[in-house]
Amino acid sequence: MRFLLLTIFAVVLTGCASQASPEKSATVTPVSVTVVTQEDIADEIAYVADLSAWAEVQLYSPVSDRILYFPWEEGDKVSEGDVVARIRSEGLDAAISQINAQVEALDVQLAAQNADLARTAELLRAGVVTERTWEQAQASYQSSLAQRRSTAASRDQIQVNAGNAVVTAPMAGIVANRSLEVGDMATPQQQLCAILQVDTIRIELDLVEADVSRVHVGQSVKLEVDAWPGRTFEGQLVRLLPYIDPTTRTNTAVVRIDNSVDETTGLRPLKPGMYGMARLVVSEKPDALVAPAQALLLDTEVLAGQQPGQTLRKAWVVMPDGTAQSRLVHVGARVGDRWEVLSGIEVGEEVIVRGQHGLSEGERVRIAISS
Repeated sequence: MRFLLLTIFAVVLTGCASQASPEKSATVTPVSVTVVTQEDIADEIAYVADLSAWAEVQLYSPVSDRILYFPWEEGDKVSEGDVVARIRSEGLDAAISQINAQVEALDVQLAAQNADLARTAELLRAGVVTERTWEQAQASYQSSLAQRRSTAASRDQIQVNAGNAVVTAPMAGIVANRSLEVGDMATPQQQLCAILQVDTIRIELDLVEADVSRVHVGQSVKLEVDAWPGRTFEGQLVRLLPYIDPTTRTNTAVVRIDNSVDETTGLRPLKPGMYGMARLVVSEKPDALVAPAQALLLDTEVLAGQQPGQTLRKAWVVMPDGTAQSRLVHVGARVGDRWEVLSGIEVGEEVIVRGQHGLSEGERVRIAISS
């Protein structure tokens, strides 16, 4: 019995000893990494783009009358000089005939007054009439001559209006915003339709002041629209207004985008009214060192030491011995989900993109995913 109690006591002591000094097992944190690489990158600035026709003109009838001819539907193509609409002009033709008759009557009257003026001049020289009679005859002739000129000018204006009853396209394009039909009353105040030039698309970007010094005429522009995912349209900045809008504090830049007919669809891919994203290439850097944004962390201590003009981030690098080491990284331009690396990490190093939160300096890690 005594032997049994001693044995139990020895076992209990052994168990207590093992609990009092357990063997500490080392933990290894699983992480995901990616390799720092060199790539050709472009520093870009992006703006929301509202697409519009390169040129747009509104057509109005200079005369007020019924529309006799207006065969175009919205979207129809017209060429420069095509007759877009004809407005009834019979009333104008009648007015022209009436004024022509008035001009002819005035011509007869002027001929008679001219003859009377000549006779009065002879009588004045003979002393038969007074100087006053001569002056009255001359004034009457000049008054009739002025009336004839005024009447002829009115006729010419009506003839111009009659000619304007035929409305032609001032440029090639497509018909849009048609608001009247054949038989409607056309007036100089109501638009017949618009002509849009859509072989080229116009974009106006409102640049903030910080970007004004980074752009210039001739700069390349890349346009992306939701209607064509994955497709990029090339354009060019063709005009930069020489002043800042005092209300918005922005500078308007005009971008020209080619909108040629697509060989596959037979249609022009871009349409006025679309929205997109315009990216202006500010600079291009070949063989730049890049790292994913998710590997470059915002850190309070790092930001506290950041100087004006610097952009600093914190990164964790997996060392050859399997430990994690923190790095202070100076980054440059951001391109999508990547940053240009100016210093702090080297090409070929493995930076942690997942699992780095809460790491300690020198902590052992295990690479679970490498990309």
